[in-house]
Amino acid sequence: MASRNDNDLARIISEAVTVALRQTSNERNVAATSTSNNETRGEVIETNINDENEVASSVSAPPIGRPRKSISREQLESLLSLRLPISEVAWTLGVSRPTIYTFMKEHNIPYEGRFTGHSEEHLRHAVTAIKQDFPNSGEHGIDGFSRLVTFGKFSTNNRAATVLQVFRGAVERYGHPVKIRTDHGGENVEIWRYMVETHGEDSHPAIVGSSVHNQRIERDNRAVNEQLVSTFKMTFYSLERQGLLDPSNCTDLFCLHYVFLPRLNKSLSQFIAAHNNHTVSTEENKSPLQMFCQNRHLTALHSEERHNLLQGNNVSRFLESPGDTPYVEVNDVTDVLDEHGLHQLQQVVDPLSDEDSDTLYRRAIQFVGNYLTSQEEI
Repeated sequence: MASRNDNDLARIISEAVTVALRQTSNERNVAATSTSNNETRGEVIETNINDENEVASSVSAPPIGRPRKSISREQLESLLSLRLPISEVAWTLGVSRPTIYTFMKEHNIPYEGRFTGHSEEHLRHAVTAIKQDFPNSGEHGIDGFSRLVTFGKFSTNNRAATVLQVFRGAVERYGHPVKIRTDHGGENVEIWRYMVETHGEDSHPAIVGSSVHNQRIERDNRAVNEQLVSTFKMTFYSLERQGLLDPSNCTDLFCLHYVFLPRLNKSLSQFIAAHNNHTVSTEENKSPLQMFCQNRHLTALHSEERHNLLQGNNVSRFLESPGDTPYVEVNDVTDVLDEHGLHQLQQVVDPLSDEDSDTLYRRAIQFVGNYLTSQEEI
């Protein structure tokens, strides 16, 4: 009985061991199959990754962040020519100062070239010359925002066509104004007509009224008279006292215009350039030219607002009958020389030379007198 039980136990143990061995073998086979499948799957994943990399490399990825600012050489040189600080140039273009330096380097624009290399002695002589030409300079100020003088010229007549020509030159340089303010003078008729043709009658582009209400131009006229015209007036009075200038003599007036008109316009151009580039302490030491150029883009934005605030006059009635407007007539200067004589005078007298104006006028009077006498003898 005991032997039988032992045999049964041995048989049960043997069967259990066999089952265990069989399960272990099956597990090993499953593990091997799983490993093989994983390796195959890894090859597939690796192949897919390589394919995606190839596709990604063939298509450029979009840039990260904001697009790079584009600043042309012309834009940069235009602002730098105004002698603006780099911080102001950066503010105007909407970038940082390092960006401006980067573009200056890319466009080969030297930073050192923004400053002059004049010596102290050279500057002293230049200031002395300016003080001699404009002895009263530095004694006036003009209020307002832009303060930019857009044009100015001395002419031999006061015709509307002459004024229009100078005005159109300013338009070509600075652009069309939204509105203009003038007095009732007949010399402004063609400017009114030009503005109406450009902007239309409904926009009322001309504000016509007494000049006393146009404070900016009145201040500028006073400054020109005090600092520029007064000096030439003293010279003219001196020539009259010496008997060298007779305002009723055609020959004297011809020589006076020939010598002094170019010198007057040269001095006026220097005066305007000095005014437009002088610093205004109440505007962060910016010049009128800098303020105008920096804020020029606001003209289009505020044109409608200014149209509503500043209603101009209806100048159609002035244009229909321009003869009714007040007009100061300036007689033309008689050309006392023929073409040959004028050419010879130009060889003898250069109005813009460095010689004294009195000396040039005396020489012109002498030459014209001799030439006219010789022509009468022929």
